[in-house]
Amino acid sequence: MIDLACKIVDLNKTPQKYAKHFFKRELKILSQINHPNIIETLSIIHQSKHAQRWFIEMLEAIDYLHSIDIAHRDLKCENILISHTMNVKITDFGFARYTTPESYSRTFCGSAAYAAPEVIVNTPYNPKISDAWSLGVILFVMLNGTMPFKDDNPKRLIIDQQKKNYKYNKDVYWEITNKTRTIVDNLLEANPLLRWTVNQTLKFEKLF
Repeated sequence: MIDLACKIVDLNKTPQKYAKHFFKRELKILSQINHPNIIETLSIIHQSKHAQRWFIEMLEAIDYLHSIDIAHRDLKCENILISHTMNVKITDFGFARYTTPESYSRTFCGSAAYAAPEVIVNTPYNPKISDAWSLGVILFVMLNGTMPFKDDNPKRLIIDQQKKNYKYNKDVYWEITNKTRTIVDNLLEANPLLRWTVNQTLKFEKLF
């Protein structure tokens, strides 16, 4: 068993002086040192470079679970691990449950920031469709480095979700493709009847 830790730095929120000078120097130093009592850097990752491949792996994993009628119900960034081979590993099945097309959940599961609107308002919901919403939130975070919606005010959260009040950073917006924006838009669809399923999203992702 190897213990690994991940340090995440949001360069959009760090002081410009730190990002341009201190952070670059830190990365250079970490890549050169090698001592048993000093932390070892295995990899330095720029998230946008890996976002598409990792997201496809997430889709494939959840599509597999849904195909055998299992819903995760607690998908969030903290439950997406990256292996030493740089592949996605989904973890934490504490809220997972068996489900069928006719069965609906009534239990609030997971974190509000990743929960679909129908989960937050406490109505019976299709857990597979709510998994799709959570994947949309994760994709947005991977692309933008921020949550799409603030969860400190539940009433405001529902309104923002329904109106799709999420915004990309300007540099991110022009960097990502229309295809990617389409995926985010259809996964973060407040109406569960209109929201793309994980399987639909996977087929669309692989279409182009």
